[in-house]
Amino acid sequence: MNGISDNFEDAVQKMSSVLAVTGKVLPVTLDDLKLKAELKNGKVIEGESHIPLKALEEKSPIKRVMIDPQDAKALPDALEAILDADAVIIGPGSLYTSILPNLLVKDITKALRKTKAIRIYVSNIMTQPGETDGFSVSDHLKAIYAHTGSGIVDYVVGNVEPLQQELKERYLKENSRVVNFDRKELTKLGVEAIEAYLVKVRKGLVRHDEDYLSRVLAETIMEKKLLYDRK
Repeated sequence: MNGISDNFEDAVQKMSSVLAVTGKVLPVTLDDLKLKAELKNGKVIEGESHIPLKALEEKSPIKRVMIDPQDAKALPDALEAILDADAVIIGPGSLYTSILPNLLVKDITKALRKTKAIRIYVSNIMTQPGETDGFSVSDHLKAIYAHTGSGIVDYVVGNVEPLQQELKERYLKENSRVVNFDRKELTKLGVEAIEAYLVKVRKGLVRHDEDYLSRVLAETIMEKKLLYDRK
């Protein structure tokens, strides 16, 4: 968004207008962040796009990710949005290079603990090479909790729709597999697991069925939020 505006927040709003985005798009911070990852072999990688590539090259999974500066300030409007929300949806997206960097802004996580909104994590359908090889749905949540502490997710929505064999084999060639929805492990983590048939295939690629996912989220929010408010 370089060249659109000198201010990142303003640039986001201008891009939202150009793309006719419904609603309001807010960055979590205006600070200039660098993303770093420590691999299990001890090596530290810098740069969002480099992290999964280096993890594959080193044949070493990601141990943790960090942001620099660690004390990045959250955008006040983003905090207000979380605190005023009826529901906060986390994901779907790349676990280590998309989801976690936002949650590592400390005030964002504090707001997620403080809000009265119901907090829903939407799991990825497929594992991502170099990031979540062999991960189940609960492994995704465990990685989030390892970075932020537990208690910022109430419900987890995950896919249980099987893939056609041909599609499975095509993804296996790229070392990507269906993320296993392990309900029992999720229950042990203190969250409510919501199964859904979320697969939509576009041009041979597995994607979330956005219409059905929207319906699942809306129904969950209406049912659970109403129950929460009654309590």
